[in-house]
Amino acid sequence: MTVQELIVQLQEISDILGKDCEVYLMVDKGWPMQLSIAGTVDLQSVRSASGSSMASESDYSRPNKAFILGGVKVGYGCKEAWGLVQQ
Repeated sequence: MTVQELIVQLQEISDILGKDCEVYLMVDKGWPMQLSIAGTVDLQSVRSASGSSMASESDYSRPNKAFILGGVKVGYGCKEAWGLVQQ
């Protein structure tokens, strides 16, 4: 998913539920949990903060990555949610 694709999907939800709708991160399709969102960060900022130690890791070879960071567990999720999105 790209940043633009995420923005479009969040805008669609905002149009239905309003701009004050709370957003959570649901993880683990098998045992769904809802997490608060701690924040966002881009890979270049992570690299700058950690030095060059990540430069050789293949998972981080593409410089244009962004991450949504999960916060604290706020409750259980629902398996049905994954049936509503295309993966």
